[in-house]
Parts: sequence; structure tokens; C-alpha cells
Amino acid sequence: MAGINQLLSRTTEDSGASDYRDLYLPDRPEKGYEFYRVAFVLKA
Repeated sequence: MAGINQLLSRTTEDSGASDYRDLYLPDRPEKGYEFYRVAFVLKA
């Protein structure tokens, strides 16, 4: 099923938790969950 999803969508951004917090939550000093990834995908 992953192969079909790759054909029907396009990843626009792939970043780590700290990058996401820096960009979208700059005033929140939390740390942790560095192993999580954030992906923004456009579905075709």
C-alpha cells in the first residue's frame, strides 16, 4: 500500500521535532521527542 500512496502524494516538507518547534512554536522552550519526524504531504 505504501507504493500506491507514494504515487498519489508528494512530500513538501520533512523535518525533525526541533525544526518544527523553531518554525511554528518559537516562543515555547520545550525540549524532547527529538526522534519524531514531521512531514507535510500534498495528496494528488
